[in-house]
Amino acid sequence: MLRRAALTLGLMLTLVVSARAADCSLTTIQTGPPKIVICTDTTATTLVLPSDWNSSTNTIYTKGAGGSGTTATTNTNSGGGGGGGGYSTLSNSTIAASTQVGIRVGVGGGTSTTADTYLCNSTSNCASLAGTAVVVGANGGGNGSGASGGSGGSISGAIGTTTGNGRPGGGGITASAGGGGGGASGNGLNGTGGGGGSQTATGNGGGGGGGTGNTAAGADTATNTGGAGGNNTGGTGGGAAGAAGTGGGGGG
Repeated sequence: MLRRAALTLGLMLTLVVSARAADCSLTTIQTGPPKIVICTDTTATTLVLPSDWNSSTNTIYTKGAGGSGTTATTNTNSGGGGGGGGYSTLSNSTIAASTQVGIRVGVGGGTSTTADTYLCNSTSNCASLAGTAVVVGANGGGNGSGASGGSGGSISGAIGTTTGNGRPGGGGITASAGGGGGGASGNGLNGTGGGGGSQTATGNGGGGGGGTGNTAAGADTATNTGGAGGNNTGGTGGGAAGAAGTGGGGGG
């Protein structure tokens, strides 16, 4: 299961950016206070800060994209789940309202660079997370490999006031069976997510994905039914276990 990246700014205004061509069209998800606007356009390369952006009281959230799970190899191994993206926040950015800045919203299952999510203070020097204009950014999660789950997005190279690791993907096993569940995203508006569940025996279903805001991993599975997804911070939202032979439920 691929996980979408995100960036959130704050006016307190909060902007959430998820992945990058033309200016990103912002969507208001909370009128406030604080006001929260998000960008989830993975083709956008720039973003214009809102006219009501407060350059002294704000928060920007970025979340890297999740990695992809791997395809099982018949009679060899099941596929591991993708790791969750990391997160970074920046408090009280001094960028002025209505300024056009460079961004990237990570692409789920991308490479080590295209899965990253970040925001710059200009449109120059913003080609990667290592760009000199980047003021906040998070690493994407790793793709699964063979029966191993992908690693969570690392804080190494991440930029921001606060940074956090993504959670790892669940593992498969070296036999023919369903894949392990994907890991949840890292911290952000709703807290750290749990890792993906894993398989425990040949022929079992995939483990459930971890839920955002709840550090408990998705359920492992010891039968041919996929494991249930992890709940969110409110204790709800986890997908139900799948039917026999299917993948696990999604995270909340």
